[in-house]
Amino acid sequence: MSHNLENDAVVTDKDAAVVGEMLAAARRKDWDRVAELLDPEVVWSLPGSSRISGDAVGPKAVVERAQAIEAAQLTTDPQHLHIGSRSIVATIHNTAEKPLLLDEWLALVFTVRSGRITTIDTHLTDVPMLERFYAATA
Repeated sequence: MSHNLENDAVVTDKDAAVVGEMLAAARRKDWDRVAELLDPEVVWSLPGSSRISGDAVGPKAVVERAQAIEAAQLTTDPQHLHIGSRSIVATIHNTAEKPLLLDEWLALVFTVRSGRITTIDTHLTDVPMLERFYAATA
């Protein structure tokens, strides 16, 4: 099976800056700026069966998920942006002690097209831990 790379967008420094700005805006709780950096049809997928899991579709749903995560009062420690040919990965370490212990690493895989984030795919080190944590925060 061949794969035609000519049709795939290639990540640029500008794309990485969009992701960096979106993450910084989320840390500042500048939800309007976060929404501005998202494609109107953005999809953020998050594994598991917690109340924040599944697909958040559209800027409003993505911002609402980010606000729900922020409301859980996690300590979020962004580590690195990793630049690939077609995507950008942010590695993050999240911790919390209440209502339950949470200590997880995650990777957010971003695609950016035309200056806006089109997809965010979340990869977690411990999906059951996340499910237990968000069940206790309900």
